Amino acid sequence: MTKYSLLIGLVALFGCTSTGKDTGETAAPADTDTDTDVDVDWELVTFSGSCADGVCIYSMTTSRAAGLLELWIAETADPSDARWTETHDAFELKTSNADGSEVYELRLDWVTDYTLQVANESTLLNEDVLGATWADRLTWSFEAESADGTEYDCAVTGENPGYYSERCTNIVTE
Repeated sequence: MTKYSLLIGLVALFGCTSTGKDTGETAAPADTDTDTDVDVDWELVTFSGSCADGVCIYSMTTSRAAGLLELWIAETADPSDARWTETHDAFELKTSNADGSEVYELRLDWVTDYTLQVANESTLLNEDVLGATWADRLTWSFEAESADGTEYDCAVTGENPGYYSERCTNIVTE
């Protein structure tokens, strides 16, 4: 059983097999914005994901309340133009912390037929469909916006972070 930690990055986000081990949690990379006039008081603090027993659980922590939270997933190792992609944005508030940060969570059931995949409910990008090396085939973009919609932060990791370069330039690698 292989276990990958998000502290190393989500390059191997779901290296765990269905034995229920968590991949851990990763701090989002520092904002690469060099504009010194920007006061960064809202940010994506951590993000994580784990899959086991037919369900994937994704989590994002923001420094204050968030508005729109999105997870983009693509099977970027697929060389065809028909690569499978998914977008999910139904993260639910799980915890409000004393420091003002908030933890949001999204649960996705595994499906094995593309006609059964439903945004915010299920994912086709799982071990049952893609095999034992499935995590090595995927790229993820975790994206968060402040509650008032004025601030945005993100992190991309996985097989080909450049795939989401137009969406996010904060790359997490090993």
